[in-house]
Amino acid sequence: MVTTVPLLNPIDAHGETITALQIRPPVGMQIRLCGCIYKIIQREDEDSVFDINRAAVGRYIVALADIPSSSVDLLSLADFDTAQDAILAFFNSGKQAKQTVRADRKVTLLNAIQVEGKPAIIELQFGELLGRHLRKAGDAYRRDEKPDGRTVIEIDATAIASYIEQLTGMPAAVVDQISAPDWEVAQAMVLSFFSTAAALRSTRPTQSTAITNLPATSAAV
Repeated sequence: MVTTVPLLNPIDAHGETITALQIRPPVGMQIRLCGCIYKIIQREDEDSVFDINRAAVGRYIVALADIPSSSVDLLSLADFDTAQDAILAFFNSGKQAKQTVRADRKVTLLNAIQVEGKPAIIELQFGELLGRHLRKAGDAYRRDEKPDGRTVIEIDATAIASYIEQLTGMPAAVVDQISAPDWEVAQAMVLSFFSTAAALRSTRPTQSTAITNLPATSAAV
């Protein structure tokens, strides 16, 4: 459903004065191109906090309201924030219905994907993440170390799209149709592979410990 955002301060777009933005719901294609709308801020000895990626919001306004970036540049802070809230609502629209990441690696879609000539897709089945997937998609996160000690972490939406394609076997044209709330769950599934791997690494004995615990006969060899 398209959301209408009345503007307190009208702007020019496409040679006309507009008094409201018509913002349509984002799907996978816009998410892949515009990027993750959240970023994570880390400071040493402090809890991580989520923040809004304002640059990504600006790209979403361009893509979803069909106005040029030069028109987005004219938005007042109040109007930008109202448009931002409308976009965030699309991602949070299925929040109450969202499932946790399931052990069977299935994601039941809140919004079925229609494919011409085929049954609607109502579920995504994820396979195991392997080296070949990592080599093709690359890092799921981008880290930026700031001079003031902050670390800004952004999820790479392009990499997430590649992982969804590879792990579910779905073509890019299908992944590009995933609704925003379903993307959030699919993204959580992808990121769960990395968090599980990190947890396993933390329990692995160090090299020195492993050598110390070798049987004497093996150590002699």
